Amino acid sequence: MATVARHRAALLGPADLPDSAAGTALCSKWFLPVILSVSFAGNAIAMSRRHDLEGKFQRYPPDKRPNFIKMGTLSPFHSPWPALTQDWLDIAKFTDKSPALLESAPADFHVIRNLRLLTVIQNLLSGSITTEKLVADHSVLLQTHSRGIVAVHVLFHAGGSAEDFSMLAMPATEDLEKAALDKHFKGPVEPPHKDPFRKTQPPKQRRKLQVDMILSDKDSVVDHCSRKLLGYVVKGGYSFIRGAETAMGFCTLLGLMQLARITAASGGGLGGATRDALPVLVRHPHSLQYHFAGMSVLPYSPCL
Repeated sequence: MATVARHRAALLGPADLPDSAAGTALCSKWFLPVILSVSFAGNAIAMSRRHDLEGKFQRYPPDKRPNFIKMGTLSPFHSPWPALTQDWLDIAKFTDKSPALLESAPADFHVIRNLRLLTVIQNLLSGSITTEKLVADHSVLLQTHSRGIVAVHVLFHAGGSAEDFSMLAMPATEDLEKAALDKHFKGPVEPPHKDPFRKTQPPKQRRKLQVDMILSDKDSVVDHCSRKLLGYVVKGGYSFIRGAETAMGFCTLLGLMQLARITAASGGGLGGATRDALPVLVRHPHSLQYHFAGMSVLPYSPCL
């Protein structure tokens, strides 16, 4: 019998949940089942939640609203998976040495549930195989899942926290070098972004334009900030078992492959990573501070 979960009075099936192994891990620990907009019911829930959060944001007095423009937070109330996966597909078409892998890319994003591919991805993150070997041995799977997103587990080692829609970003080479030299290095700081309306419009018109810009859909998101965007957190909190902040999120497959290349070139095991995890930067939607954390594929996370 198919497993279903009731969330806000909407009946959901397996297509609305993460991979079954990931879902089992979530339900057996402190995570709740996470709903993604990969089906009609999941999309309806995501749109309803976005509408509620945006309405709450607009009801705040102007001086109480976070300036997401200045913080470089493009989507504080939803995760734009279609734009993010398309961005990484465009990057791969220009930089990948095997463009044939991308010729039959799917039309839309999806959650990768193929356990064989998830096992291979975890081997990639742990350093057991290289990106080149992954491409050579699993080209058909990569063609099928080039716009796929992977459920990941994130564990903080040097402070920091995450909530829904926190950003998972790729550390730069200099970030990894600093982390190797200074074990207390939390992570880089995002430079404040320029607010184009701050000094050019009267207050009332400026506030309206700021809200419109914050709430609008963006065509491209991966390079908006100083660190490339890999994915988003969908559930975060404190783990009493681990004694640290932890989170569950999703990253693009092509972004994870690029992260594995950079980490391998830098020597690996830096910035809060462990033998089974890669370093990743996590940034709260209300903050400019990135925090290092270790990231692993959720069904194989040693942190659960």
